[in-house]
Amino acid sequence: RYRLNDLLLLYLRQHSEGTLQGYTETLFKLLTSRGQYRTARAYRTVTHGLLSFHGDTHLSLKQIDARLMKDFESHLKNKGLMLNTISYYMRNLRAIYNKAVQENLIIARKEEDPFADVFTGVVKTVKRALSMDETSQLLNVDLEKHLCDEQPGSSEHTQLKKLQDAQRYFNFCLYARGMCFVDLAYLKKSDIKDGCIRYMRKKTGQRIEVEIAPALQTIIDSFADETSDSPYVFPLIRHADKPSLVQYESALRTQNNRLKRLATMAGITKTLSTHVARHTWATVGKLINLSTMVLSECLGHSSEKTTSIYLGTLAGSTLDEANARVIQAIQNHRVRV
Repeated sequence: RYRLNDLLLLYLRQHSEGTLQGYTETLFKLLTSRGQYRTARAYRTVTHGLLSFHGDTHLSLKQIDARLMKDFESHLKNKGLMLNTISYYMRNLRAIYNKAVQENLIIARKEEDPFADVFTGVVKTVKRALSMDETSQLLNVDLEKHLCDEQPGSSEHTQLKKLQDAQRYFNFCLYARGMCFVDLAYLKKSDIKDGCIRYMRKKTGQRIEVEIAPALQTIIDSFADETSDSPYVFPLIRHADKPSLVQYESALRTQNNRLKRLATMAGITKTLSTHVARHTWATVGKLINLSTMVLSECLGHSSEKTTSIYLGTLAGSTLDEANARVIQAIQNHRVRV
């Protein structure tokens, strides 16, 4: 039995003329129909990149060979892309190529693997955290003062209000034991009860409980009017008729761009992103001599399962006390002049 969508995809596949662009669009429609939006967009992005380099939108699947991939890799390196970004292109192009082979659209060359000599691995990146001075500088950027200097309704006034949102999101992630931005975006009002936030980490599925410190409650309350008709705590996923993943990814890009501007205003030269809040929380915890086990459980690291088996799980009060000490250390720190 076939659905209409199956027939449509079969038609598209047969009429793609064996081109990379045609086949990728077929995969895009298939993956989108399955709700795999991220993979669908990744395939379209890397295909566009290769076609732009090649200069021919009618590049056939049969033309994908080792020489083309090596030339494309060199092109990406010359553009200054990092190895992990280059790997992203190559791994997704390889996935498209392998799917075409599996569907007998092309015959794999036994003597040549197009992706054998290009980088498809992962380079461990240096995790960056803010120092105590830098954290204070960022949190103390006085956006209210800047707002007073701008005309309400002006473009600059609007941008500053959005920067305020970005600052509050960063602070919330920092004060909520290094909460990941994805978990902040998907945090629902139903996750908050009896003065405690209870949520499942998107990355690991691990259950996390965080006591709502006064600093967290202040931030939650500041968004209350904007989310009065929403199940979410923060106004990042707003539209019920749009995929939540698409809205989250858009919010993530926007937040990272705004954090870069905040960093400039604070005089911070490090590249600031959403994940810096998590690493900063851990770094402050280490500075005030929290144990590795306490840090791991506070951050919800699944890699500490073995430790938990041998030593037992720490009480929630211990984790909340650790978080309170981190918040206090951040708020009490004064930048050395």
